[in-house]
Amino acid sequence: DIAKNLQSAQLEMWLNNGKSADDVFNSLKLHYTASDFSHSPLGNTWVSYMNAIVKNDPSKTPTLFANLETRLSDRPLLQILQMVKTNSTMKDAAIKLETKTIHKTFTSGKPPKDTFELLGLDGVGDNVLISPLFQRWKNYVNDFNEKNPNHQESWFKPLRIAYGRFGVESVIDKGMQVSSTVGIAKQAERARLTEWLDMGKTPIVVFKYLHLNEAGEKTLASPKYKEWVEYLNDFNHRYPDLKTAVIDGIRANYYDINLLPILNAAKKDPSTEKLATQLQNALIDKWVAEKKEPAQLIRRFGYMKHADEMIQRYIKKLNEVP
Repeated sequence: DIAKNLQSAQLEMWLNNGKSADDVFNSLKLHYTASDFSHSPLGNTWVSYMNAIVKNDPSKTPTLFANLETRLSDRPLLQILQMVKTNSTMKDAAIKLETKTIHKTFTSGKPPKDTFELLGLDGVGDNVLISPLFQRWKNYVNDFNEKNPNHQESWFKPLRIAYGRFGVESVIDKGMQVSSTVGIAKQAERARLTEWLDMGKTPIVVFKYLHLNEAGEKTLASPKYKEWVEYLNDFNHRYPDLKTAVIDGIRANYYDINLLPILNAAKKDPSTEKLATQLQNALIDKWVAEKKEPAQLIRRFGYMKHADEMIQRYIKKLNEVP
């Protein structure tokens, strides 16, 4: 590999010229990215040079790591140590300094939202809930809140801010796939719904947020549907002036022509049969309230399988209206 050969030659030249790790740090202009190495490929070059120094003279290890601790703040230091740990010659020293740095962060008394970033948890990705460091941080949030009753912080908010709505969704889905993190993933899901409720997000909008508008015939069988109904009930209790009926929330996301097959499919499943029947009745009541013309319904749905039964039930109910 040409790039690797060039890097090896460069490292050897620096070593032969007696360049210190600090010299190379400056040569690579890493001071421009010294607050965050997550997007700095040259950080790896610097780590490779430190490894070359230690291989050449292991006695320089303590000084090298002491300088690291002095030069870098917590977040970039932990990022560099993650890279350093991949080199066997420096792994033990890196783990020791990493442990010390993490302990210092957790005993700093800083707000959880700040320590979340200092620990680099905002850059872990979909597996963040699986990270042992995340669990330690979550415990830190609990301790912080106990010690600061007048300054309570959410453990979920930093997660949502860092990863965004879609990112958090991926984080929760990933957490649900691992038995050891199912519990915390469910907590995150509840926290997400609570945050939406606090923000006044309507059930119609949350139906979309939960992707139920994409579930088609599996909508009523989806675990997300149950979550949504619970959310709708909580919303109606919190915002009685904006009360939303279940059937209205569904119809706002599915046209009747798309809803009929969903209800029909759900009636075939014993676990959703009763629910589907209730929703069919609710839909018929809506048609009655809207004074739908039977001929209009026949034109729109007559070709659909099992639609005739719904239309006949509607006509019967319509005739019963005084």
